[in-house]
Amino acid sequence: MSFLKTIFKFVNKEVDYAARFKKYAQMIYPCEKCKSEIDISEISGLSMVNCPKCNDLFLVPKRLDNWWVITPIGSGGMGAVYMGRSIENPNLTSAVKVLQVSEQVNQVFLDLLVEEGRIASLFGQHPHLAQVYNYGFSGPEAYMIMEFIQGTRFDKLVESTKHGLNEELTMYYLLDMLTGLEHIFNCGYLYRDLKPENIILREDNGLVGLVDYGLCMTVDEAWNNDSDDIMGSPLYMPPERIRGEGEDFRADFYALGMVVFYMMNGEPYFSQTELMKVVKRQSDSLRLQTKTKMGKNHHPLVITVVDKLIRVDRDERFMSYHEIRYAVHEAIIELCQQGDSCPKTMARRAQYIAACQSS
Repeated sequence: MSFLKTIFKFVNKEVDYAARFKKYAQMIYPCEKCKSEIDISEISGLSMVNCPKCNDLFLVPKRLDNWWVITPIGSGGMGAVYMGRSIENPNLTSAVKVLQVSEQVNQVFLDLLVEEGRIASLFGQHPHLAQVYNYGFSGPEAYMIMEFIQGTRFDKLVESTKHGLNEELTMYYLLDMLTGLEHIFNCGYLYRDLKPENIILREDNGLVGLVDYGLCMTVDEAWNNDSDDIMGSPLYMPPERIRGEGEDFRADFYALGMVVFYMMNGEPYFSQTELMKVVKRQSDSLRLQTKTKMGKNHHPLVITVVDKLIRVDRDERFMSYHEIRYAVHEAIIELCQQGDSCPKTMARRAQYIAACQSS
């Protein structure tokens, strides 16, 4: 069974969590396999231990704010991610990122995680953004509790296709991402880290959600940023960041265009040779041949949208979120005239038409 299927099984497993939480509060862990009750009062939370009776491995739960952290999701050199459940509403799940000082992680990283949580919490609840519920320190650990989005990352989604995603469907996904980016901007920030790994297609409603706010900056900070540290993926970061210049909302437009190109074509815009030029800050010498790269398989209006999003000179890009939305709407109108039997596309088209009629 794959990792994601294991998590899905866990999420949907019928368990009386309210009763479990009462046991956890009494420092008792009811073994899922042999049903014995294990005293965990002397064991640190988030430790992996074996049941003394059946030897089944389990995670010692830990309470963070109004959440019980109950099972591991993933781990790496920079901490671990767990699934949590709300004490007040056990049906509500979350992804909990926890960092602890180690050889790879110093106090600076803990502070950055808490700052990421603080910033993301300002964005509130939004259909295209993973919501951050809480953040802070717990003893030697820093944590951030974020909405758990059941779905598929776009890098995995695109990898599962031979030639990329349907272009009309991609236009709807573009509008989802654009709406999320605009909300972040209206809150006074730039997202600055748009890439397929940070985009999830929700399983419940087919909408796109953005995650990971680690590179967010206020609009003023991004424009006046003179740091020598270049953070982000070279495949999607704007040329102005590589050149060490300040950024504005058009930096997110560039990344959006590069992501959309990848989604429709199944591969990044730049070849390895071109990417090396970008990394060496020679992006001005690159000729962005978008029409050639996208070939004859895409509608001219779609190519125009992508081409204008990714211009090296930001003054040649779209100048507002509204301008992008209008250009995409024009492309969608044309695409709707084409025959398409893809169920996902037809479902999103119906949603789009309904939204247009109600506005």
